[in-house]
Amino acid sequence: MSASDAAGPLATLGVDARSERVYRLLLRHPGLDETGLATRAGLSPVELAAAVHPLLVLGLVRRDLAGGYVAAAPDVALDLAVEAELAGLEERRRQLERARAAASDFAAEHLAGQNESWGRASVDLVTGAAVTTAFEDLSRSVGGDLLIAHDIATGGSPWDPDVDRVTNHYVRLSRPIRCLYPVDALADPARARFVAAIHSRGPQVRLLDAVPVRLAIFGEVAAIVSPPQEEPRDPATVHLVVRSVELVRLLRTLFDTLWRSGIPHQRDAMAFDEDRRRLLELLATGLKDEAIARHLSVSLRTVRRRVADLLDHLGVQTRFQAGVEATRRGHL
Repeated sequence: MSASDAAGPLATLGVDARSERVYRLLLRHPGLDETGLATRAGLSPVELAAAVHPLLVLGLVRRDLAGGYVAAAPDVALDLAVEAELAGLEERRRQLERARAAASDFAAEHLAGQNESWGRASVDLVTGAAVTTAFEDLSRSVGGDLLIAHDIATGGSPWDPDVDRVTNHYVRLSRPIRCLYPVDALADPARARFVAAIHSRGPQVRLLDAVPVRLAIFGEVAAIVSPPQEEPRDPATVHLVVRSVELVRLLRTLFDTLWRSGIPHQRDAMAFDEDRRRLLELLATGLKDEAIARHLSVSLRTVRRRVADLLDHLGVQTRFQAGVEATRRGHL
C-alpha cells in the first residue's frame, strides 16, 4: 500500500483514502464538473463513482441539478455523520449491556436445573474463613451486578478484605456495583478511608443512618447475609450463603428499598455537573428535544445522547422519573 492509500481521519466513517481525496478536491474546487473531478483525481468514471458513493451515503456530498457533485459544508456534514455513528455505538453499547445483564438470567436457569424442586431452597450456614471462600466462589461463578450493604465495624471485620477483593474483581470485569455504608463511617478516619478506597474504583455509593444487615448480593441468584457485629472478629459469627432465586429476589427488594432512602456519597453528588443540571431544568419546562437543541446550540442527536446519559447517571428509565430522582437528590 502506498503512502497515498494510507487511512485518513475519515476512515472510521467508512471513507477510504481515495474517497477522502475526492472529497478534498470538491471542497477545494467547488466548480469542477464530473469530468474535471475525475481528471484531477486520476480516476476513471467508474472509479470516481465508487469513490463518491460513501460520501453520498454520509451526506458529505450531494448531486446538483446538473448531475454533478457538490460538497456539503464540512462542519455541519461531518458533525451529523459523527453524531449518527455515536448514536449507533450508543445503541450497540446498550444492546451489549442487555446481553451482559442476561447472564444472571441464564445463571438462574442453571441454578434451577441443579435443584429437584423450588421447595428446597439452598441456604448454607458458614463460619470463620468459610465466608471468604464463599465470596471467592460466588464472585467468579455468578454473573450480573454486585450489591453491597456493609456497616464497616469499628476496628475492622472479616468482611473488609472480602469486600475489598470482590469489588476489585467486579471493577476489572466492568460490572455494575452499588454500595451502602453508614453515614457515621465517615467520622472515623479508618472507616472513611475504606469507603473512599472502594468509591475511587467507580462503584456507586450511598450512605444510610444505619446499615441494618450486612448483604453481598451477586446478580439475581446468590447472596451472603451476615448480622452487624458487636464483636467483628468473632470466629463464631454465622453467615448465610443463599443460592435461591426467590430468596435473593427478596433480598434485592430490601437492598433497593434501603438504596432509595440513602443519600449519594459526596463524590457522586459532585459528579452531577452544571451541564446535566441545565438539561434537567430545560426538560422540566416541558421543552421538546428540538427546542432544547436550539437553546443549547447543539444538534438534536447530541441532546438525545445527553438525555440518555442523564437517565443512566440517575439510574432511572423515564424523563419523569429523572425529574423525581433529581429533586429527591437536591439537583433541582
